[in-house]
Amino acid sequence: MIDWTPFFASWELHGKFPKILDDEVVGVEATKLYNDARAMLQQMVAENWIEARAVFGLFPPTRSTTTTSRSMPTNRVQAY
Repeated sequence: MIDWTPFFASWELHGKFPKILDDEVVGVEATKLYNDARAMLQQMVAENWIEARAVFGLFPPTRSTTTTSRSMPTNRVQAY
């Protein structure tokens, strides 16, 4: 799910999504922009413009006498 509110704010169309689409002042332009953005997202997916990649890790904490920190055990790293 996409939070479109910051997207509209970057175009200086202020209001919360989806209410902004019905706004008396900016609703028409917000709707046009929203439809264009959705069409571009669909085109990006259909034409493989981008490839989703992610990296994540779950690491046990290590503790010293004053702080708790995270460390990456090098012998247990897996790439996907």
